[in-house]
Amino acid sequence: MSAPSPRSVFSSIVKLLGPIIIVPAIGGGASYFSFAPYNLWPLGVVGIALLFGGLGLLVAMRRRHFYWCAAGAGFVWALALYLPLFQWIQTFVEEPPWIALCIILALFVVAITVPVVHFMRLWGVFSVRTAAASALWWTAVEAVRARFPFGGFSWGTPAYGQSTSPLVSAAPWGSASAVTFLVVMWAYTLVIGAAAALFLAYAAVCRRDDRGHTGIFSWYSWPRPPKVFRSAVGVLLIVLTMTSGSFIYDFSQRTHAEPTSTRRIAFVQGDVSTSGLTFNAIRMEVLENHAQATFRLADAVRLGKQPQPDIVVWPENSADIDPLGNPDANALITSAARAIRAPILVGAVLGRKSHNPELNAILLWTSDGYQGIRHVKRHIQPFGEYLPLRGLVEKISPYAVWAGNFQAGRGNGIIPVDGSRAGVATCFEIIFGDSGRRAIHHGADWLAVPTNNATFGYSHETYQQLGISQFRARELHRWVVVAATSGASAFISPEGAIMDETSLYEQDFAVRTVSLYQTRTAATCIQPWLDGVLCVLAVLVCGGSIIARRKRKITL
Repeated sequence: MSAPSPRSVFSSIVKLLGPIIIVPAIGGGASYFSFAPYNLWPLGVVGIALLFGGLGLLVAMRRRHFYWCAAGAGFVWALALYLPLFQWIQTFVEEPPWIALCIILALFVVAITVPVVHFMRLWGVFSVRTAAASALWWTAVEAVRARFPFGGFSWGTPAYGQSTSPLVSAAPWGSASAVTFLVVMWAYTLVIGAAAALFLAYAAVCRRDDRGHTGIFSWYSWPRPPKVFRSAVGVLLIVLTMTSGSFIYDFSQRTHAEPTSTRRIAFVQGDVSTSGLTFNAIRMEVLENHAQATFRLADAVRLGKQPQPDIVVWPENSADIDPLGNPDANALITSAARAIRAPILVGAVLGRKSHNPELNAILLWTSDGYQGIRHVKRHIQPFGEYLPLRGLVEKISPYAVWAGNFQAGRGNGIIPVDGSRAGVATCFEIIFGDSGRRAIHHGADWLAVPTNNATFGYSHETYQQLGISQFRARELHRWVVVAATSGASAFISPEGAIMDETSLYEQDFAVRTVSLYQTRTAATCIQPWLDGVLCVLAVLVCGGSIIARRKRKITL
């Protein structure tokens, strides 16, 4: 028996590894660049399309172990996306927790790709039913990931890579779920459209061999071109209808939204002298920095260089020393409020030195001191602000000592200030859709996002979070004021425009007049129900496909 030729060996390797490793890895890497600070949103669609293309090749190979191969492809795609996307976690707690988080999130993508391959085998790769079922299942898994485990972590969902995309017009009616569904549908449309184009190119320039195929076309079993063209038209009509409907609703919403009033709001970025976990060792210095920046703002107002603000927003942890228990911190904040002659929303940590659980709070402070009004962060971060399974984790990880003992708040996210109602989402709370919706239901007419990004240094975390805040501004049709200890702070308009963005690790401030709105988008009313309906439909579709597959086997 003659040895296989190098060409045949190379072809076999590409045939096996291409759909499982090469194509998904390129797709995951492409998806990474759809997120801030790159904001190359079309790559979010292309990246998912490459994953679907790889899965389609697996099905066309007609080999065994479909599902294991699909799981491998999903795992590779996810790691290619999440490892660079969450590299900022490495700057916080080094490699092991960063890699562990990426692996856990990759398992959610595996839970997507295995059913998608099942849909492809049952209904065909180039099928309208497969496209719709795949988008539905992906959206449902993302909805689960936003809630489970430990309260969920939706950072990295496809929707948040579309903050500057035309597809974000679906956010006002369906939040992240609607945008994710559209992204996945457009990705599948791209796959079918690319297949149709390949068939046309093949028919035009390639000569057929005895079996009707040549080159790469001999590796796989392909459907007839007319079926692909019909599917391409059907899927394209669906996504065009949904996208145009989103455009119409979004345009109507923005056109008819009338502001009820305006306020002059300032944010203060006090800066810190160090980054990473050492930030915690300079708490008084950070407070002094924010007071000093506020004094500078007051001087600029007095000299006519800045308008007099009605409200000032300080970042999360700007008063990391409990100002209710520390007289020096109390006096310093009060003097800053007197100098600027406006109420300040102060980010403070309460109870750090007491035996009570710590509270991550935003306090309303005026020239008369603390006003007894606060927002306590509801969505506290596992393994950061509190430690699940503390007894076990402390035995296996040296980083457990850094985890806090914070207690979640139970408020409605509202701080009434100067005749307005500020909806507050502290730091990572902005990734949870219910934070903004709850505040809107209780009358929030603008949103404040005080955050502390100093822990993550010069990484992309601050820009990714700013992009999520941009998404929320579009979804809820509210002005968003982002105040960060070390940057990037900014104003974000209801149209998603970022204004007065600051640089990292610079002391800065800005003042801008913002409009107050009372309008409610459809997303604020239907989103919780929408996610539930999508999850139920996804389970029904998946269960029905399994039954259909078994019946088909019995018939055969």
